[in-house]
Amino acid sequence: ALGGVYKLVEIDRKHTYKLSNDVAKTTIPCAKNVFRLLSKDGVMLLDLLAPANNAPPEVGERVLCRHPFDYQKKVYVIPSTVIPLLQLVFDGDDRLRRPLHLPDDAPADDS
Repeated sequence: ALGGVYKLVEIDRKHTYKLSNDVAKTTIPCAKNVFRLLSKDGVMLLDLLAPANNAPPEVGERVLCRHPFDYQKKVYVIPSTVIPLLQLVFDGDDRLRRPLHLPDDAPADDS
């Protein structure tokens, strides 16, 4: 499994990144989209992280997927379902783009 935290990767359309001696803490520059790819049986194949300006993967088309930190690890998959996972909530103009859905047991904001 690939753990991760989405970090600042772009300012005014200029890529930013963090360098680290720990490869897993290095950021991948550029804004991204995330897609869940499913097999014809509805089994999750993988979650695909792709540059935001790339076209989304197409159902029935072969997709080359590479590990983000080990370029020797790669696999081709042919998804039967493509689910976009990234949802814009805030884009910097002090307005929410989508309502936040918090769990029922989330602490109340008493401000």
